[in-house]
Amino acid sequence: MKRKGKRLTQRQGEVRTAQQQGTVSLLPMEIQIGDRFTDHGFEWEVVTHPSAFQGGKSLRARIRRPGLPETEREMTWPAHLTVQIRRLP
Repeated sequence: MKRKGKRLTQRQGEVRTAQQQGTVSLLPMEIQIGDRFTDHGFEWEVVTHPSAFQGGKSLRARIRRPGLPETEREMTWPAHLTVQIRRLP
């Protein structure tokens, strides 16, 4: 069955900005150790693999600010939302 209606598309400027910064949109279950993301103006690094809880509807992983081990904490993401991740080579 085909849906009738408008298809959501990204604007060209948003696509270029994401490619220039080296970011990708991923679901939380695709996050890997070493991935980095920005939250509340700080860059965070993923320390552990995400694990599912609440019947697979949420995922959590340990994160920390690079170079500051005392900032380690747990982060939770809803499983259906995408996260902007930057992978280092």
